[in-house]
Amino acid sequence: KVLGELKKEGHACSSHKVGSKEVHNVMDPEYSILKHRLEQHIGACGIPHDKLRLDTLTLLAEEAITQDLESLIQQSVDTSKADYAVVTGIQIHNWAVDFDDEEPNLEFVLPRSVYVVNNGVKTDIDVSCISSLTPRMFQALISGSKSFKAATEDGAIHSSLHALKMGAAGESDVRNKATLIAQREIEKKYKKYIRALN
Repeated sequence: KVLGELKKEGHACSSHKVGSKEVHNVMDPEYSILKHRLEQHIGACGIPHDKLRLDTLTLLAEEAITQDLESLIQQSVDTSKADYAVVTGIQIHNWAVDFDDEEPNLEFVLPRSVYVVNNGVKTDIDVSCISSLTPRMFQALISGSKSFKAATEDGAIHSSLHALKMGAAGESDVRNKATLIAQREIEKKYKKYIRALN
């Protein structure tokens, strides 16, 4: 919605300057405040409005929101008395909690600013150097809370491949083996998305 309106009103957006009077829609104040803030940020960055794409607008929104957050922190936190951490990111997927099919229920967040301030010293944290998820971790993500709890009642967590190798499904339980095989196929299908984030 914002992207379409910003492109439509592109000439007006470029005239917005930092500190210009905000015009709020009383029926939707949060949206109008966000839109005005984005108009200011886009104007300050000098990006042509007809060239805006959804990914560009998303990054600009994250930058503007992070700037506002850091401004609030500077005004309210005394670093001689308090340490703090900032973690920002962009939520890429917001999938439903329950699906009727075999799709995994995952939420992806693209990390942006991650740092701590300790005794007034800022330390950036590079989360991109964290290794990819292990099969066990991925299995925990795709299993869902109900089936994962049932699968881990014995206190052991196994990837579907490991469970098959160890015979965790039991020779006589064909249905459990079929479920494990199906979960392994889902794991293969979505592993590339997990790697892409790292």
